[in-house]
Amino acid sequence: MMNFSFLHLTKPIVFKTHLTRYWLFSCLVVAAMMTQAQGVKSKDAVQNEWARIEYGVVKAVGCEVRRIIYYPLKKNLHAGIFFIPGYNCGSIENYHTNFNGRMIEGWVRHGYTVYTVEKSGMGESYGCKPCVEVDLQTDIELFETALRDFCALPTIDTNHRFIWGHSMGGIIAPIIAQHKNIRGIMVFGTVYRPWSEFLLEMHRVQKPLTDSMSYSKTEQFVRLMQQVYYEFFILKKSPAELYQNPLYTSIVESELEYKEGKTTMWGRHWRFWQQLDSVNLAEAWQQLSAHVLVLHGASDFIQCSAVEPYLITAAVNQSHPGHATSLLIEHADHLMMKSHDFPEAVRHLNEQAYLKGNFNPALLDSTLHWMHQLN
Repeated sequence: MMNFSFLHLTKPIVFKTHLTRYWLFSCLVVAAMMTQAQGVKSKDAVQNEWARIEYGVVKAVGCEVRRIIYYPLKKNLHAGIFFIPGYNCGSIENYHTNFNGRMIEGWVRHGYTVYTVEKSGMGESYGCKPCVEVDLQTDIELFETALRDFCALPTIDTNHRFIWGHSMGGIIAPIIAQHKNIRGIMVFGTVYRPWSEFLLEMHRVQKPLTDSMSYSKTEQFVRLMQQVYYEFFILKKSPAELYQNPLYTSIVESELEYKEGKTTMWGRHWRFWQQLDSVNLAEAWQQLSAHVLVLHGASDFIQCSAVEPYLITAAVNQSHPGHATSLLIEHADHLMMKSHDFPEAVRHLNEQAYLKGNFNPALLDSTLHWMHQLN
């Protein structure tokens, strides 16, 4: 399995694919949050010690999805942050239990409104296809529709709209921000290169860490995965087709997490990943006029490459000199936990330390400092 863990978690993470771990956890949350109600129920706003929380509905991708907006308690015009999470199918109702909630609370306490929205079929959504059955284009369309809703909020200062994208959210962010009045985009733990190219580097880093595989055997494994990925990403074969090849059957089951007769791999529809590989992120980043903050965790073994933040920053600054800033966050892993290095980050992921107060505040502080400078 790959360790994308961008997005879920369930059993002790030895992420064969750290996509999976992050993913497993999300799926558990997802199942718990789904509802059969007739339409998205109306809910009164609530208030806690640091925010007024407003529940609403966004009509997108042919259905209704829940939005939750966190407003600062001071009643005036605010800067706003549009929140895009990782790829997993987890509900925004669960953010208070993990690193997402820590970022949201920190921003709101400092005067920022934060806008969150469910993915298709998640939480209190109504009439939607299940998240695991939709493709990347559906996610992009949903977030783009929600971004228009965010930009129309009368309480958001039109000159101070920001987007936050974590992991897969950092891929979607520059795509939906095109031709919008966005002041800045902040991304963390995301990629720039084609997905099939990044995955090979990810395997080389993760296999010795998570599976105790020797580097020589890891290289053999990577060479086999290169063949599988060529047929999947370039030749556009489905997992079902690859599964029929006796040379690939076992690895398609273990690494692509495909089960015969199913349409999912790595927790999403297999077309999601083919579409992702086709995205031209260089073009998306260079067409932006917004300022960009690129954050990378020094202990992030999931998005394990320092090449990604370098290329995003270089691409933006080539088109718009001085618009992009890149920051390395020491002792920060992919789930925003305090981890001193890759091995400790693996242990923390398996222990679900992100649920236990191990948040690294340097990420939050870096975003606040950068936004304040732009404001």
